[in-house]
Amino acid sequence: MSCLSVSVKGDPAAMSEEKKPAEQLDAAQTEQELARKRNAFLRYMTIVFAVAFLLVLVSLVLQMHTAKAAMSDLKESNSSALTNAAANAELLQDDNRKLQEQVDALTAELAEADEARSAQAERIAALEKELAEARDSGSELSEEKLARAETIQAYDALLTALRCTTREGNVTFSKAIGTVESYKDRLSEAALAVYEGLLEE
Repeated sequence: MSCLSVSVKGDPAAMSEEKKPAEQLDAAQTEQELARKRNAFLRYMTIVFAVAFLLVLVSLVLQMHTAKAAMSDLKESNSSALTNAAANAELLQDDNRKLQEQVDALTAELAEADEARSAQAERIAALEKELAEARDSGSELSEEKLARAETIQAYDALLTALRCTTREGNVTFSKAIGTVESYKDRLSEAALAVYEGLLEE
């Protein structure tokens, strides 16, 4: 019995043979476990990268959409601004044209007033000349003196009426016109035409 027991314990080769399959089995299991973990990690990383890529892609799409909307708004704003500017420019041109027409009309009226004033001055000068001639043409006969005095009064009154800037409600003008009316037969044809023109105004 003792001999058998010693022989069993003292056989290292048999024990080594028994341990090899167990170690190989443990190594295989460990390698499979590592491979499974490695595959799981790779799958996890793949999912993470895919999600990150999708997030980046969605962000890019949203940014492109926002940029397009901003560009569209900017184009509409520019178009509206250009339209408003064109409308304002057209209004300014119309205002300038109306102002120019008013200036032209006022210039024409001023020119007409200047012409009328010049004609008035010429008529006054002519009447003053006729009045001076009437005063200088003295006569010894009383009738001629009276006629000369009436002529002087008529021309004086006509000149006074012509110099009046206001006609309606002007007492001086009314008196002058009354005097001219009394002695209008003493006026020359030119002076009478001036008098009749005053009455028509």
